[in-house]
Amino acid sequence: MKIVISIAVLAVCVGLAACARPGATNAAKTPPTGLLGQFQNAFAKSNPRISHVHVLNLISDAGRPGHEYAALVTGLTSTPVDLSDEMFGVFVVDSTLTRVQRVLEIIPSGRLLDYAVVMKFSGPDTLVVRGFGMMDQGASFRHAFHWPQ
Repeated sequence: MKIVISIAVLAVCVGLAACARPGATNAAKTPPTGLLGQFQNAFAKSNPRISHVHVLNLISDAGRPGHEYAALVTGLTSTPVDLSDEMFGVFVVDSTLTRVQRVLEIIPSGRLLDYAVVMKFSGPDTLVVRGFGMMDQGASFRHAFHWPQ
């Protein structure tokens, strides 16, 4: 299953030409298109200054692999100074990895540039998203979403 997920993430990165490679940027002069552009548009509703968008995790539930994907995405401003300048989003993406079907949640960082958010399926019908400060585990949250959407 890990290999399939890694290939899916690779496909998103290669197809959108905007993932973590040296020199890659999503600066405001060249807004991302495709799936990354849809993520950025969702972040812009909370903070229009978000300019850097990256996919952190993309998973499919074991019961219906490849039907829909849960995407954990981060968005940053070019010069983050407060909590709303670093955001995390949880999205439902279609099976072709080309369209955001739903925005489950947009979450501002609990600790600027010191925050981790993870997601996993805790059962056949539950997606769990957790966030916490990386240095001291502070400012934590746990949200559960019914799955499939």
